[in-house]
Amino acid sequence: MSGSYSISRDVMKSRVIITFDGPRNYPIDAFWDEFMESVQFAKCARPHFDVLLDHSRATLMPPERTPRSEEMAIWCIENGLRKSANIVPTEVLRMQLQRVTKHEEHFGFFETLEEAEEWLAS
Repeated sequence: MSGSYSISRDVMKSRVIITFDGPRNYPIDAFWDEFMESVQFAKCARPHFDVLLDHSRATLMPPERTPRSEEMAIWCIENGLRKSANIVPTEVLRMQLQRVTKHEEHFGFFETLEEAEEWLAS
């Protein structure tokens, strides 16, 4: 089974929106290039950006993706990340993502879209 993702952006909110679906076996370099391009558009009017990630239909992250994901988290902080709201369906996935993001305050973890949106708006 092949996993997928979609990336969109809300320039008015300086936000990148990502939805993951299925296994995380999509080409990571293509994902990263698309994400960085979306960040540039999202930041066009401001020096910062937010990210809303929906992991509710995704599997756990394969261990071999952890180092690259850690690099991505650091890049986001260094390039103006204000907040990253993650919708996570399970405690195991939440713990995995918290470990990847080094428990940085920029990253929040929520059970619902409403909770995530409220935190991003605060």
